[in-house]
Amino acid sequence: MLIETGRVDQADDILDEFEELADAAAGRVRARVTTAVELSSADRELLGQRLSQKLGKEVRLTADVDRRIVGGLKLQYGDHLIDASVATRLQQLRRRLADAS
Repeated sequence: MLIETGRVDQADDILDEFEELADAAAGRVRARVTTAVELSSADRELLGQRLSQKLGKEVRLTADVDRRIVGGLKLQYGDHLIDASVATRLQQLRRRLADAS
């Protein structure tokens, strides 16, 4: 059907949307954690468990590494973004210092 309608390039988006709907129906949440260094499997498991307890839902956690965040982490699930990265904190401090002068 995607080939016939010329929408093959949208297959990934359709799959993502389907997976989100299936997760919502099953009471699952997909979350993504980004850190400056790779998390150990024990740390990923612990983070997933704590987030699952907080949300009261099963959490499927994926981890990414982005050295630009310097330290700390970014956690995204659903429409929520928790940015506890060192890079963001430094940027906020830079703005405050610029506003104070």
